[in-house]
Amino acid sequence: MDVMKITLPKYRGSRMRGKMKFLNYQEDQKVTLEKSDLIQLVNYCLQKSAETKAQVPEHFNIKQLARYLNYSEPAIYRMVAHSEIPCYKISNGKLLFKRTEIDDWLFEFRQPTIKSQIAELENRGK
Repeated sequence: MDVMKITLPKYRGSRMRGKMKFLNYQEDQKVTLEKSDLIQLVNYCLQKSAETKAQVPEHFNIKQLARYLNYSEPAIYRMVAHSEIPCYKISNGKLLFKRTEIDDWLFEFRQPTIKSQIAELENRGK
């Protein structure tokens, strides 16, 4: 029987601030798991992650996009009016946003890390 020892954080209860859930962590607690139990736990987490990804729609309406980006709906309308965000106006006047295009649009605003900046400078020197 394979036995693995890992340390997991123990928490007591939770409290709500706005819509965010914060956990209060206490000292670490040692837990002993069999290898099969650990594999089962990892598979469960992967399955839940896949289910969560499957719940994200391929296209968003204004309300869904506002929730996805954590922006207000008026801010989304403003960005659309100034052609700052990729969108589709369908025949009935509704706006749709393709998730992959929104993710690509977000990536344009990515701030480089110090590590990536150093690597870029080193590559220029070669």
